[in-house]
Amino acid sequence: MRPKSKAEIEAFAANCIVIEGMSESDARETAARWAAQRHPLKEYSYDELMAEDDAGWLVGDSNRPVLLADALWMDYGPEKGGKTYRDLEIAFCVAFGFKYYGLPVRQGNVAYIIAEGRVPRIRKRVHALGWKYGKLLKAAGYKNFRDVVDAGKFNLIGSPVNLTDPKADIGIPQLLDQLKHPPYVSLWMDTWARMLAASGGHSSDMDTVPLALRGCDYISEQLGCTTVLIAHTPLSDTGRPKGLNEQTGNIDGATRCEKVGSAAVGELFRFTSDFQRHGMNDYRQVFKQIELGPDRVFADEGGEFTDSKLKDRPRALAALNLLRKMDAGCTVTEWKAACKEAGLMPGKNTRQQWSEIKSTLLAVDAVEVDSATKMATARTATPTVA
Repeated sequence: MRPKSKAEIEAFAANCIVIEGMSESDARETAARWAAQRHPLKEYSYDELMAEDDAGWLVGDSNRPVLLADALWMDYGPEKGGKTYRDLEIAFCVAFGFKYYGLPVRQGNVAYIIAEGRVPRIRKRVHALGWKYGKLLKAAGYKNFRDVVDAGKFNLIGSPVNLTDPKADIGIPQLLDQLKHPPYVSLWMDTWARMLAASGGHSSDMDTVPLALRGCDYISEQLGCTTVLIAHTPLSDTGRPKGLNEQTGNIDGATRCEKVGSAAVGELFRFTSDFQRHGMNDYRQVFKQIELGPDRVFADEGGEFTDSKLKDRPRALAALNLLRKMDAGCTVTEWKAACKEAGLMPGKNTRQQWSEIKSTLLAVDAVEVDSATKMATARTATPTVA
């Protein structure tokens, strides 16, 4: 990459002022960084290597990996798995610098592409987040929901983008031109399927997927931000996403999103870290969905398992205690039969009752079920600290 001339640097700064609306000082600083960029194939010297900063995490850390900075991330799972509810809240917390269920957050402007469901249908969800974080927003000087939306921090976009054709009517150049609140730390694409459809393909189309992933990399490079792909996909017996092999091979980390509780226990959702290149796999968060204001929001179901989590669910607790008394390596079928014999599933709707019991225990991490052998194991409760 050849050195930039003074005229080129000044022209770049002028474009920043005219196109991006930057102040003169910000434009000159941005142009200086652009001029100092090293060639991507240049070999590192010691000084260059030591000068490179680790971007770190936007939410969480390597032991609690929720969202990596300067990365390509994917949140995946079946439909109705809570992905959009979760990601809107993460984006909201990042935008305004609020802790995410006690986890550290790096504040920065975000953009969220609503390519599925249309923005008016998402409006209530965003408004509900305004209710949930109302006290924090008020303390930060936001008087009402209008102030929150117009702050330029949490920015919604209402159309999918063609990621493969630079000459498309709605493509990457148009997206970058419309982003008016730099710098951005993260951009969400909800959903990946709609983005691929706008690019003329689908998740199994190897003519489209690699180009679309390169488009995501280009966006991240231009904005200096993380790009998050939200993918609807069935899960295999091992919990892996079906039909996304090429995509999962290119990401820096992912979150598996699942609805694990029935309506009888309050709509429980589990989110598990996966495909982590820089963090720990299998970090879990469990949320209960509750009504708040104009829509629903998540409430934390807690971290480590204790029996007290089941104090209002006596049948589930009884089933757990039965499993603890059974031989190690017992099957789910044997456990179910023992529960039925103990009278925990009276009446005719045995299947529904069993589903509710098992879902409740799985959601709070009280039991572990091996998907290959169908063996069930009860977890030892973490002692409650007085």
